[in-house]
Amino acid sequence: MAAKVSTPPNARHSVEKAGRENGASGRGLPVPPRLYYTGSLLAAAAVAMIFAGLTSALVVRKGVSNDWRPLVLPRLMYLNTAALLASSVALEWARGSSRRFASGTAGNVLWNRRFGWVLAIGLAFLAGQTVALRQLAARPILAAANPGAAFFYLLTIVHGAFVLGGVLAVVYAAFKAKSAAGQARSRAMLGAAAFYWHFVVALWIYLLVLLALEM
Repeated sequence: MAAKVSTPPNARHSVEKAGRENGASGRGLPVPPRLYYTGSLLAAAAVAMIFAGLTSALVVRKGVSNDWRPLVLPRLMYLNTAALLASSVALEWARGSSRRFASGTAGNVLWNRRFGWVLAIGLAFLAGQTVALRQLAARPILAAANPGAAFFYLLTIVHGAFVLGGVLAVVYAAFKAKSAAGQARSRAMLGAAAFYWHFVVALWIYLLVLLALEM
């Protein structure tokens, strides 16, 4: 009969503390914080490849066609861009509060308010883009008659889908970090989500310039 080996209370406490700090759970091994950044980099690289392909298709289609008509971008898109840039600023403002976060009612209100701004601005951008698309659809030149309009719809809608994914990622990471403030895994998760968000913001700036020049 095998002898039962008991773990000293102090040693057990140290193991449990190390597991919590590194994001361990009873169901698996600890997740190294660097994996969150790696995942965010891979996601950004995949998105960049998608839009590189769409950019190439746009340039080639415009170069070989004789039915490409000039398209004036809705002015609302520039206001939407300003909102998206503001969301990046708000996110860093919120992350700054996360480093000084202390549990308690006052800390919870501050945390919720600052990340609430990020969520609100991100959703406002998506709503503004929807209105801009409807404004364009109301014009006489529709996607069926102008391939440029079709690319406009495609690029903005696909980018909007990734923006929505970024909003969900930031909200999820903020929620997890709030419930475990100060842990290495929660900080890494929030940092990776912030990196992806700043990436989609920069990607939109690129798309806006592309659309303004090529439309």
